[in-house]
Amino acid sequence: MDERFNFRCVGCGREEYIGARFDAYAIELKAEIKRLKDWVADLQNGMYINCVYCGHRYGPNTDVPASMADVLKEHIEQCPDHPMSALKNRISELEQERDSRMKELKAMLNGFDESFIVGRTRGGD
Repeated sequence: MDERFNFRCVGCGREEYIGARFDAYAIELKAEIKRLKDWVADLQNGMYINCVYCGHRYGPNTDVPASMADVLKEHIEQCPDHPMSALKNRISELEQERDSRMKELKAMLNGFDESFIVGRTRGGD
């Protein structure tokens, strides 16, 4: 048992493990989240979903196996007009710049003569 979930009654001093209550509640909450997601998917069934940035439209006759919300999320990740695309592109640019600078730094460090570094750390010239 996890000691963090031991509870001692101030009045009688009886100790009880209450972690199982939290576990049961977490299971209930996960089931409720699933139920609500399914409900939203059912509500969206038969509706048109539009990307507000590019106007692309997914409709009830679109042959997609996922919920419309999932389809829209996938579209947003690829939509050139959506701000998320600009962010993803900027992140990619910054990662490439970081990688390039890391290569330059490693090349500079590898260019130092090891004996020079050892001599300097020991106080030599």
